[in-house]
Amino acid sequence: SESGVDVRLIGSDQDNDVQSPYRYLHAKIAVRDGSSIWIGSGNWKDSSFPVGDTPGNRERGVFVHNSQFASQVLERMEHDANISQPHIRRWSTGDDSFTTQDGWEMPKSDVLPTEHTLDIPPTIQVGEAELFTCPDECVNGIIGLIENAEQSLDLSVQGLSGDWEDEWGENPMIEAIEQVAKKGVRVRLLHNGYYMNANVVAMIQKFNIEWNQTLGYDASAVLMNVNASTMKLHDKTLLIDEEVAILGSLNFAPSAFLRNREHMIVLRSNELAGWIGATFEDDWYRFDDQTDTDGDGLIDGWEEMNGFNRFRANGTEGPEQEGDQDGDGLDALDEQRWGGNPYDADTDGDCIRDDVEVMWAFREGVDVKMAVSTVDADGDGEMDNATIACDG
Repeated sequence: SESGVDVRLIGSDQDNDVQSPYRYLHAKIAVRDGSSIWIGSGNWKDSSFPVGDTPGNRERGVFVHNSQFASQVLERMEHDANISQPHIRRWSTGDDSFTTQDGWEMPKSDVLPTEHTLDIPPTIQVGEAELFTCPDECVNGIIGLIENAEQSLDLSVQGLSGDWEDEWGENPMIEAIEQVAKKGVRVRLLHNGYYMNANVVAMIQKFNIEWNQTLGYDASAVLMNVNASTMKLHDKTLLIDEEVAILGSLNFAPSAFLRNREHMIVLRSNELAGWIGATFEDDWYRFDDQTDTDGDGLIDGWEEMNGFNRFRANGTEGPEQEGDQDGDGLDALDEQRWGGNPYDADTDGDCIRDDVEVMWAFREGVDVKMAVSTVDADGDGEMDNATIACDG
C-alpha cells in the first residue's frame, strides 16, 4: 500500500455490521499482463515455496499462457474486487485488519539467493482449460467430472472430509467417488498424514476396509510419507483417466466447497496428466521410517518391502502384525523391531533361530539387531554359533 499498490480486503467488517458471503478468501491465483495466469495449491509463503535445502510442502500449480482464458479469470477476480460491494473495502494505514509487526522491515532483494537449481517443468499444449470458481461451480462441476471417470481416479489432497456437518448432510463428493469405484474405476487416495485425527483414520479405512476389503472395489488409500525435502502434503489435485487434471486451492472439505472463495482449473491433456501422474506415483511409492497407514504398528515401507499389505491390518489369517510366517517365535512386529526376515527363521544364516538370538542378546547385553542380522553380534571375532549351539 505504501508503494502505491491498491490493496483491497474481502471479508466481514464487524464495525459496519457487514457479513461477507465468504468465510475465507482461500484462492491462490494471479494474472500477469492480461495474458498469463498462475494457479496452484500453495500459499505464498516459505512452506509452499522453500528456498535452498529447507523442506517444504508438496504443492502443484500451473502457468497458463492464453489471453482469452486470462481475460475470463480477470473478470472473476475483478468481480471480487468490486468496491461497491459492502464486503469489499480498500485497506488504508488506519485499517487495523493487518498491522506491521514490530521490528519488521521490507526484505531487501540482495538477501534472497540469486541462483536456483530447479527442475524446469515442461511446456505443454493443452486442448481445453476451464476455471471453476467456488462456491459457484465447484460442487456440481467437480462431481460431474468424477462421475464421468471410466478407468482411473487419483486424488492427492491435504484433506478429504466424510461429513459436511449436520446442516449440510453427507459429502456428495464421497458419494460420487464411491459410485465410480462401484462401476470398476480404480480409485487411489493419497492423503496428508501431517494432521492425523479420527476423521483422517475413518476416511483411510473407508477406502481400504469398507470399499476394498468388504465391497471388493478397486479402491485404496495411503498416508503421504515425508522425506528430507517434503514436510507435508498440501496438494489439491485430481487426475481422471490419465487425461483430465484438476488442481487449485480447494481443500475437499465442506467449508471450502460451500463457504470459501476458491479457484480450481480443469485441464485436458494426456501429456500434462501423465507428467503430474508421474510425480503422483513417486509420492505413492515413497516411504519413510514412521508412516503407518493401516495403524498396525508395521511401517508402510517395511510392509511393502516384505510383501505385507500396508492398506489394511488384517490379512487372510488374522492381524498381520501378529503373524509368525517363518515359525521362529517372533511375530511381524518383532521381526520389524529387531531387523529380522519374517520369512526366514534364521535371518543371518548362522544356524541359530532368530528368537534364540534375541534372548541371548538380552541376556548378554548385546545389540539385538546385530544378533539377529550378523554372525558375530558382539564383535569378538568368534562366530555366535561357537557360543550358542544351533539348537539353542
